[in-house]
Amino acid sequence: VHAASLGKTKMLLQIDVVEGRLVVTKPNKSDGSTIFSYNQIIQLIKSRSNNSKLGIRFEGKGKREYQFEDGKRREVFCQLIQQMRNMHSDNQEVNSISIFIGTWNMGDAEPSHIHSWLNCTGSGKTLHPTLGCLPHDIYAIGTQESSMNAQDWIAKIKTALQICVRTEFKQVAVATLWGMRLVILTKVDHFNKITHVQQSSVKTGIAGALGNKGAVGISFHFNGTSLCFINSHLTSGNEKCHRRNNNYYDILRGLQLGQQTKKHVFDLTNRFHHLFWFGDLNYRVDCERYEDVHRFISGKDYKGLLEYDQLLKEQKRGKAFSGFDEEEVNFQPTYRYARGTRQKYDYRKWKKTYVRINLPSYCDRVLWKSFPEASIENTSYGCTDDILTSDHSPVFVTFTVGAVAQYTPDVLSFRANQTDLEFRINHIAAMIRTNSTSPFYLEIHSPCFVNDVVRSKNSLSQPLRANRYFVTTRFGADLSEVKFSSPVWGADDFEQKVYPILSAKEYLEQQHLFIAVKSAEGDESYGECVVSLKNILAESWSFFEGQLSHRGVNTGMIRGDMKTVTKGCKETMRPQSSYELIEQFISDDHDHDADVPEDPPSPPSMLSARLSKAVAFRKPISTPPRSRSVRIGKERRARSIADDQEIPSSEASAPLPQSHSSDILSTIERKRREVPIPQSTRDQQVSSTASSASPPAPPLPYKADRKS
Repeated sequence: VHAASLGKTKMLLQIDVVEGRLVVTKPNKSDGSTIFSYNQIIQLIKSRSNNSKLGIRFEGKGKREYQFEDGKRREVFCQLIQQMRNMHSDNQEVNSISIFIGTWNMGDAEPSHIHSWLNCTGSGKTLHPTLGCLPHDIYAIGTQESSMNAQDWIAKIKTALQICVRTEFKQVAVATLWGMRLVILTKVDHFNKITHVQQSSVKTGIAGALGNKGAVGISFHFNGTSLCFINSHLTSGNEKCHRRNNNYYDILRGLQLGQQTKKHVFDLTNRFHHLFWFGDLNYRVDCERYEDVHRFISGKDYKGLLEYDQLLKEQKRGKAFSGFDEEEVNFQPTYRYARGTRQKYDYRKWKKTYVRINLPSYCDRVLWKSFPEASIENTSYGCTDDILTSDHSPVFVTFTVGAVAQYTPDVLSFRANQTDLEFRINHIAAMIRTNSTSPFYLEIHSPCFVNDVVRSKNSLSQPLRANRYFVTTRFGADLSEVKFSSPVWGADDFEQKVYPILSAKEYLEQQHLFIAVKSAEGDESYGECVVSLKNILAESWSFFEGQLSHRGVNTGMIRGDMKTVTKGCKETMRPQSSYELIEQFISDDHDHDADVPEDPPSPPSMLSARLSKAVAFRKPISTPPRSRSVRIGKERRARSIADDQEIPSSEASAPLPQSHSSDILSTIERKRREVPIPQSTRDQQVSSTASSASPPAPPLPYKADRKS
């Protein structure tokens, strides 16, 4: 390897796993080598911008950076270091962590105590008193309208934790913006597991210049798990819901956290294993009278009251916090109490010339968004009843989060020149909410790839019109007149072979694909998503699906199938039917009375070839490929545009296989046999299958503006 601090000077790093030591040898050094024992290696810090660069923090020596020849050699080195530490150290690797998150608008008053807050006692989903006395691994405490300075507030939290859980904690980071503050603490034993700490802030006050509203954020890695915490204070006022939505997007685009490069287009919601967003979000309850709200609260009908909650309405409409989760709210509104009591809401706010009505509302919330297949479990969500210094009640929430290991436990599962596993893509189809007709291409990123980025060829797109049912269920709005495009990519569009750095299953199951759909004209991204590798690590074709979003806005969907191929093993042939990626997007059984246009002229050869590639069956190697196109009509049948070859009657009477996917877009008819069918035989086949086939598939969301 190269030592980054020594220019191009080559160094030899030798790991003696049995003896538990790392030997660093400089070629032109007369005094021999430097030896570090396993317990002197405090941290391994992987660079996110350069996958062949590694930082090593040694006890008493500080941090040194090394440049390996490639990412695979760096990964193998890290695996061997971890094997050595596991063999000699008594400390076991952490596989799950407990996280406490608290949010509180302090109302510019200093509290006398915060013990019940940190112990998760009060109303709602609370922890058992015994569990409340156990320490969490990470504490993320966000406050708004705080009059205390950072040093005094952190000291108060540490003192309260010492009393509550009798454990010492170390400060990871603190971020402050005017009255907003976010403090991250962790157990002393975990401090060396935390790397890549970043913090940022965004002002959303008047003209974006005042920090009385806005957000502060802190992100870091706990071993291999990336975490991000955002504490925000959004615009107040019942009638300013639209401005709160705008605050959300301003914060999402303004916080500088996580990996940021010109080529890295993924926003905050697609950068971290777990993103936690909390604070005084200020979304109100849209009721007309206080008496109506009081009736819900006195009857503890919180579910009924939440039907008027602005945040849930905006999420359902896709206007803000799309894709975020929230635990069931089973406690009373946390705002606006009379100070000194929790038995009365002071819903009248006296101004000089008028009285402002602030109905009791769930202003203080905690939401989260996680990668697919990322392990997370909510264990509590509630508010305190005995902290009375503010007109807001403190809110607490706890999670158990799976900690992603940076290393595989199997030392025999990797080799320096390992290329025996390959990812293969069969088809990928996207549905993008846009009027653009320019070609699109795919960029696929993953930290487990030998190559940083896999790029596809350009694909033409077919304009579509989505129906009202699909748009309202998928996008939360009535946008039935919005146009969509449907680019498709086949196996031939990915010329670059895709190899993982390591082939260990335990390692790959924890990895993700980061997919971006970009325009060939200007490289602008039209949507990004994250897909887990866990469910597609198979030697048979495995289906995946993801929701596309760009800068927090839902922009469409993507789906496809891929598999892994092991060198030396015979490739499993795909069945003669394929996922109907095109037809899933453009079929429409909801609008039975829609006009179906007459057959248009034959499409251009390029479009025909593209559609043929998207729906063609995988055939035995000896069978020459035949081009096909798709006819979308009320019968939703496939017609061949090749020759008129006859097929055996046994094949003609075979029933249509059904798709395995269960959601509304995925239970569909498969295509018929690849060989073309004469019209007479086809009609007999359709009639015979209609009586014997299973019940019709559920309705599909699209109809085509064209039949090609």
